[in-house]
Amino acid sequence: MGNVETAARQLYGAQKADGRIPQGHSQRVDLEQKLQTYEQDFNATILNLFDKVLFPIQRAGRSAQLVSKAPDMTRDTEQPFDGEVQIEKTLTSNPLKLYLDVEKDFDPIRDKAQDLLWPENQDEARWADVADRYTDLGTNVCSFSELVDQPGVMRFGHRPRVADTFCGSGQIPFETARLGCDVYTSDLSLEPGYYRQHNPIVRHTVLRRRTLEEAGLLDKVAIAIHPDPQQPADIYTGVSFAGLGLRTNHPFDLAYQAAEDFTAALQQRIRAAGFMKTLLLQRICSSFASGKATAEKLLRGDVLEEEDEMPMFAESLSTLTPTEASHLRTIIEELARPEARHPKLAAVTSFLTEYRTEDKTWLEHGCIIFSQYYDTARWVAAALAKVLPNAPVAVYAGTGKSSIFRGDAFASVDREDIKKAVKQRGIRLVVATDAACEGLNLQTLGTLINVDLP
Repeated sequence: MGNVETAARQLYGAQKADGRIPQGHSQRVDLEQKLQTYEQDFNATILNLFDKVLFPIQRAGRSAQLVSKAPDMTRDTEQPFDGEVQIEKTLTSNPLKLYLDVEKDFDPIRDKAQDLLWPENQDEARWADVADRYTDLGTNVCSFSELVDQPGVMRFGHRPRVADTFCGSGQIPFETARLGCDVYTSDLSLEPGYYRQHNPIVRHTVLRRRTLEEAGLLDKVAIAIHPDPQQPADIYTGVSFAGLGLRTNHPFDLAYQAAEDFTAALQQRIRAAGFMKTLLLQRICSSFASGKATAEKLLRGDVLEEEDEMPMFAESLSTLTPTEASHLRTIIEELARPEARHPKLAAVTSFLTEYRTEDKTWLEHGCIIFSQYYDTARWVAAALAKVLPNAPVAVYAGTGKSSIFRGDAFASVDREDIKKAVKQRGIRLVVATDAACEGLNLQTLGTLINVDLP
């Protein structure tokens, strides 16, 4: 706080002198320059000190907490600085945290309230909350059977009806009747193999190749391999990747060689070291950040989260030989060098800001950048946020790992917040791991980059 006190004293002294030195005085010009300088210094000191806005949030199933958001300092420089206006601007930008017009923003406020009262993953709810919610429909429910009965009569004119043609032991009819439904049952016996012969889901997915095609129940599906490995290399004219590769640098080459040396040393005592070789080289090729983080975890004896097969190596990797540890340290040292810059970042930035399809850049189309590894996803997002300071960059990852980068600012968020912002087109750039395979609507993101490709 010492810098604040100094800046405040300077500004205060200049302002007092401003009231004492009249216009036309020989020191007036110098005073006005100092007054302007001291005012700018004071504002800059305050902004550097108070570099985040704290606000309360409460997510479903969690206690309330304070989180931070970098202040939005864009403003009209011809107007006097107003801190309250800047804070409002910060909290009303995406992701939205402050609603100034309740009537206009009633729908998102209602959705937020419903998420807090009745979360999607909540297994239980207070009966009073359930009864209150259905009171608006004109019902007066005091039990689950009434909860099924009354809305059913209002909607269909009768209680809901359930038919179970293969009731078997009767568990489904009994449970639905207990909940207040009218139940109709029969117990048809099926011939052995009925589902195998007639169930369309089983026929076309689970049993298609190994069982049904071999049994002659379905025609085999022809597969065309391209390019044909039996054809000469020059038969595909005009199709070439010559000149399009990304050049590596010397630290990458040394780290790559150290990874091969590590697995060669590991193979002397572990038969499945070939798996570790593939794993480590893929991560180094994905990004320097992922390769370095992987080597650090292996050196500590940690289990790699993304790999299901890792537990079987846990005991062997818990005690490394000096040679193995030395190769891992080489990987870490080489990938940590300042000159170890990964060429993928420049390529991704070029696609986002320069490459155009349908007269739009990929960033304007909206883009999802995919990586199998969280370390790569976080590195890409943080780097792009600095290159594109005006574009929020979301990391859509596993539980507790999702976040949003904006310039140098970073904030952890729920995946639901990212999904809503993407749907509302508030976020146009998402870096995602395998977590995006389920639950993320990609219709508003028109382009995709797989950053793991070598």
